[in-house]
Amino acid sequence: MGGAGHLPAGQPAGSGYQVIAAAAFLQRLPASGRGAAFGFAASGVIAVQGLGFLVGGAAAQVISPPQVVAVAGAVGVAAAAVLTVAWARVRPGRLPGQPSGYPAEGRNVAERAAPR
Repeated sequence: MGGAGHLPAGQPAGSGYQVIAAAAFLQRLPASGRGAAFGFAASGVIAVQGLGFLVGGAAAQVISPPQVVAVAGAVGVAAAAVLTVAWARVRPGRLPGQPSGYPAEGRNVAERAAPR
């Protein structure tokens, strides 16, 4: 299977959601706070990834590394399923409790970026 630089076949497709998730996150924020919010979110992702490595390493001391990977995969799939159901309940273009006149409602990122 691979050496240095090898990407599993599904990795590019599997991480593609991050672009859409970041755009959805940022479009719901006022323009003046987007940079700080994105930096805060990116810092949180990096911190959680670090914790994941620590927990995975500790778990690999107790059970085999392949079992750790399998458990992490199952937890990831379960979390994705829960988030998918939660996301599906949110009306497109609006978060629960968000005022109906919010500027992002009814327009996607490309429409908002296009000059009028």
